[in-house]
Amino acid sequence: MNQPRSSTVDEQLYPLKYGNQVVDVEELARELLALPKTDANDRTQMFLQRWKFPNTYTLGKHMSEQLVARYQAKFQLPIAIVRPSLVSAIAGEPYPGYVGNWAGPIGAGAAMAIGMFDCLESVASQPLGTWDVVPADLVGSVIIATSAAVSSGVGAAISGSTGSGSVVGTAVDAAVVLGQPHPFSSRLRHATHQQQQSTEVSLLVSPTPAAATIRPMGVHIPDVQAAIRVVPAADQHLASTKCPNNTCKSPTCQGVSDISHKAMSTKSDDTAMLSGRHGSASDLTAMADNNSGNSSDSGSSGNGSPNMRAVAAAAAAADIKLTQQLLATVVKVHACEDVQSADELLMSDDMTNELSDDQAGRLPLLIVHAATSSTYPITLMEGWNLNLDFFYAHPPAFRIAIGTIPKMPATFTPNDGNVMACRRRIGWKVWAIVSILRLMGHEKQAKKLQLGFDTFCVHNNSKTDRDLTFSTQALIALEAALDPSEAAGCLLVWRPMINRSCGPKGSKERSTAAAPGGVLDHSCGALGPVAGDVTWRRYLHTQMAGIYSVMFGTEVEQHKVMAKAAAQVGTEQLVEGCVVHDFKRIK
Repeated sequence: MNQPRSSTVDEQLYPLKYGNQVVDVEELARELLALPKTDANDRTQMFLQRWKFPNTYTLGKHMSEQLVARYQAKFQLPIAIVRPSLVSAIAGEPYPGYVGNWAGPIGAGAAMAIGMFDCLESVASQPLGTWDVVPADLVGSVIIATSAAVSSGVGAAISGSTGSGSVVGTAVDAAVVLGQPHPFSSRLRHATHQQQQSTEVSLLVSPTPAAATIRPMGVHIPDVQAAIRVVPAADQHLASTKCPNNTCKSPTCQGVSDISHKAMSTKSDDTAMLSGRHGSASDLTAMADNNSGNSSDSGSSGNGSPNMRAVAAAAAAADIKLTQQLLATVVKVHACEDVQSADELLMSDDMTNELSDDQAGRLPLLIVHAATSSTYPITLMEGWNLNLDFFYAHPPAFRIAIGTIPKMPATFTPNDGNVMACRRRIGWKVWAIVSILRLMGHEKQAKKLQLGFDTFCVHNNSKTDRDLTFSTQALIALEAALDPSEAAGCLLVWRPMINRSCGPKGSKERSTAAAPGGVLDHSCGALGPVAGDVTWRRYLHTQMAGIYSVMFGTEVEQHKVMAKAAAQVGTEQLVEGCVVHDFKRIK
């Protein structure tokens, strides 16, 4: 909810930042909990302003989500995050139109019905902004299917193919969000190992400068293009160099001399040559010539020792694994690290891979959006006008405003000043009615009305008008992964459901045949109680019938003219302003 207006929110984690520096939300939460209440409230107001959250509710959810992601990564928990948008009435199973509370769009519809929106000027949102309403039964199905996907291992595949659960930003950002070591910490540790390795080799080589020449070593040992000259003293030195406290149980410390003996078992008793991965016989021979020409012990002036050339040729043909073993041995002995093999230091040849080695093969986090804005969006203007069609056909039993509400045009422009003026005017009316109800002993009705007004004030706010589109790539992948026998009874993706092959209510002629475009029709079983086409018009009218049932205790009957229009669903174009709903009052 803190993303820029009219942007797309992916099924990923969005870090909180001070400038470009990612915030550790666990430290932030501990700080706020430790502060006095007034101080915590002051800092929270600063965070709301800085990070563009409309209220503390959305900020708290954002922080909680990142804490879940952190502990999922730390303990490799098989969990996922489901993000529902504006949860609204049930569309199908078990009772179409059922509303269980006054939150979100349900509260807004109730406020509209009783007259809290008494004019267009009372509306704070843009008419063409996306209104991401999602049926409650769809949310329930998404939670169940996501849980099954995670437990079966399918969730990891969905996460890997869609990027779901990843952290937006760099590897450094991800490390802070997930509470992991800085990506460069392992790089620096490896560089330190290699520096120690280079220092150790320098101590082991001949003091002759030419013989001890070692080119600068990069982060990755395989890229070293140098020849390392080790004198016989290396065997004794490596064998005697163990951990200072003699408590290391590493096989390296216990048997380092065995490896070094193998590495130095050549024909020459004077010198052993080991080449890097990209070293060649010519490189080694050249070094041997250089050494021979500059060494005071050499008997020649430029041709090189035949013995050295033989060693160079043998080293060039040696197994590279032997070199890796020796290099890893030097690192392990002097850093006392629990490194199993040189392959751990040589895991990747790509410096752009900024993730640490221990991230490979870890269980990823799956994030799924239970939303409609990217599959079947509806605007605020459409929802407003569809609700008005219902009110015209079925006038509310009680209203605190006089007159009819006008339709909303696409050219309407909200104004915060007008919204506040309307809110004050309606607030006085609500206060008066609530006071009268309490004097008459109707405390329950008074609380409902007051709660409705409070909800109206929270949601009818320009701060919450973000016009966001929520990506559903992981959701659609989850739908595709369902077994066909289960998919028919699981509503996961909200789409216009036209020309369904389900048959009339109560009919057993339910099919999982492919809809136009080859997409499996998942709606037949999932919307069992609902026959025929299902669009936003029909769904919102069903929801409003459910709101009427809770508020006024009555079941909305279809007028004769509306019933005639309802019979034309799926065969002819609906008449202007028709009302079709599927609500049946729960006894």
